[in-house]
Amino acid sequence: MRKAASAAAFVLTAALALAGCGGGDDAPKPRAAATAGFAQRPADVLACRTLRDGDVRTLLAQVGHDAPDEFEVEFKTDTKELSDCRYFAGDDVGVWLTIDRADQAQKRYWYRLEEQQQRHAPDAQRRPRLVRHVGQDKTYGGAGAVWTPSLDRLYAYRDDTILVIGFRVAGTPDAQLREAAADLGRLAYRRLFGARPPAPAYSLSGRAPQP
Repeated sequence: MRKAASAAAFVLTAALALAGCGGGDDAPKPRAAATAGFAQRPADVLACRTLRDGDVRTLLAQVGHDAPDEFEVEFKTDTKELSDCRYFAGDDVGVWLTIDRADQAQKRYWYRLEEQQQRHAPDAQRRPRLVRHVGQDKTYGGAGAVWTPSLDRLYAYRDDTILVIGFRVAGTPDAQLREAAADLGRLAYRRLFGARPPAPAYSLSGRAPQP
């Protein structure tokens, strides 16, 4: 389902200070009514209340890219486990957020990191790079978030919640994309959990990956 949105940009630090899970004036507005029984506007979707039009504009400004007058916005009806929201500007820009609260999030985060590291250790573009100060850095794997250059994707964990953040802007250096995606991860967790620090990591003893 395609939606469009426009709003004034705001400073990311101010967004952090005023963070909240509810929708704001910068929430994208629907282009047309959705099918009955499904989410009809971004305000109905947790990921779209967490990743807002103004946030995307701020991220684009951070990497030196102009924002369009309108974004194409895709979202799905929330389930108990997943919420997803995506912003696009043609083929050049894509920013998206998936909130994953399915069972065994910490274990799945660790498994994914270990599998990717084992399969792609020789390939610098596909090997996961640890990113600290986003999620729970004391969890298994050495950091609470990882960035994969070839996918333009950040994968983060804290408090039984995985975030999958995609940030693709044509022609932008990888280091800038990684830093901006990490900023978005911090903002998303702050909107979900407030200012409190991540909960302690729990033990996975006895549940190590099997051959």
